[in-house]
Order: sequence, then C-alpha cells, then structure tokens
Amino acid sequence: MNKILMAISLLSACMAQGEYSAKFINAMRKGADTSVEICICDDDGAPVSNATVHVCYNVGKDRSEVFGKSDCNGKSLFSRRTNGYGEIYVSKDGFYDSESKFSFIDMGNEHDVKDGVWQPAPLQVCIGLRKIKNPIEMKHSSTEMIVPATNTWIGFDFVQKDWTKPFGEGTIADIKMLLEWDGRMQWQYTDMKLKLDFQGDNMYLAKLNLCSAMPYVYKADPSRFDTKELTYYRVGRKPRLKKEFEKGSELVVRCRCHTNDVDGCVYYNYVGIVNVKFAVDHQGRPVVRMPYYFNPTPNDTNLEPKR
Repeated sequence: MNKILMAISLLSACMAQGEYSAKFINAMRKGADTSVEICICDDDGAPVSNATVHVCYNVGKDRSEVFGKSDCNGKSLFSRRTNGYGEIYVSKDGFYDSESKFSFIDMGNEHDVKDGVWQPAPLQVCIGLRKIKNPIEMKHSSTEMIVPATNTWIGFDFVQKDWTKPFGEGTIADIKMLLEWDGRMQWQYTDMKLKLDFQGDNMYLAKLNLCSAMPYVYKADPSRFDTKELTYYRVGRKPRLKKEFEKGSELVVRCRCHTNDVDGCVYYNYVGIVNVKFAVDHQGRPVVRMPYYFNPTPNDTNLEPKR
C-alpha cells in the first residue's frame, strides 16, 4: 500500500509538469477496470489445470480479493477495478506454492488507460508451478557466523556447521574462506573483501525461481562444475564500489571428494549455498552469513530440501 501511495505522489508531481495524462492519474487515484489472464504451467512448460488462483487487488486504500481455478489450458481470467497493482498467489496439491504480481504503474513502464480500462486488456501473466519431486532431510544452516580470524584462510565444515581447527570443532574443510578487513566499523566506511575457495573446479552458479516457495535447484548437475574461487567485496570510501552475492542465484558446490589409485575420484557430497553476506556486527565483530543445504549422502545429487 505504501508503494501505491508513493507512486501516486510521484506521478502527480510528474503530471504537474505535463508528463502523465489526467486519465492515468485518475486511474491511479480512483481505480480503473482491468482484465488479467493468468497462465499457469509446470517446469516442463505443460499447462497446470485446477490450480487455485488467489488475486489481491489494490483500490485506493482498500483491497479486494477474488479466487478461482485454472482451466484445462492452465488459464484463468479475472476482471476487477484496481489502481494499477495486485498480487497473485497460486497453489495446487503436489506442487510448491507460487506468487507473482501485476502492475500497470511501474515507473518507466506505465500503461495506458482507455475508456476507463487499463491496457492491454487482458494483461497476460505467466506463473510457473514447480512439482514436489523428492524432498529429503539435509544438513541445513542459516545462522550468522562470527569469523574467528581475518586476513587469513580458514576452513568451514558443512556437517559440523563450524570452522575447522584451530578456530572451531570442524574436521573437514569443505570450503575455505578469506575475509580481508581493514578493521574499521560499518559507520567508518569499512573495506571488506570475501574470497571463497572451492578447492578445485567444484562450483557453478545456478538461477533461482524466485516466484516459487521452492526456488532452489532440484539437483546438482555434475557436468556444470567450472569455478574454483569467487570474490565479493565492498569498498566503503569513495569511490564506493561493491560486488555482492546475486540474490537470484545459488552456488551449487561439490565437496568431500574421496579418491583411490584405480578409479580416481570415487564420490562427492553436494551442497547448495543460497546466499552470502558479510559485515561487521554491532559488537564490532566480522560476521558471515551463508545459508546452505548439504546432502549427507555421497554421490546423491538431490538438493531438494524437506520443509
């Protein structure tokens, strides 16, 4: 709702300078009719029928809701009055829930209003529903970790969820980290650089499905591993530069490689790292947050976590 009110204020200011039509601003303030066709498909692009579709419309300070089902072609059509924005929630047994939105008013992508109707009519919105395939129990961690030593390489154990000795009780360095820090606090414009070493070409970057309640990859792809090391940084002083974790991505990692003289590598374990953040906390300690899912079964590429 705050987004809508802010947009109205900004667009009203632009209208005063002649950049938006009176019809557009009136539709923003009082609402206009709209038609939205929602198309639902699975991971393979096949239509999903009989899915429950819940649409929330914003109209001024009020909200209206409507429910429906997708037809045999995976489609459902809704018509309501709205000031240009709404949310869509989709669910069905055997699938992970998905959510999306529609907007006629995004800055730089504003839509026309014709005869009291937002254009185009209908607006098509495609939403993917992901099947529940094989969720399994995994070693999972999402806690913020105090970095025990900066400006030096230290190991981290995914199973023990701890740093390796002498900094913690971990026994296997599944990955290594180097946090370079100038010792300044956040308010002093600290410079920090985080390096992740995957101990060989044992990582690749995968895209997330951010609309789904299960946005991560179902399984690791053994043919894609191609990266040895990643570096993220944040330069506090001018010019302020940063390279941080891409929010729409996941790091798929293999680790704990066991080998023998005959066959070479015998097996790996696989893990999905879904975010990486680093900072100085309110007590002046360097911290790293690295949520991940670790499959404890050797050679099992499944990375679909049980909820």
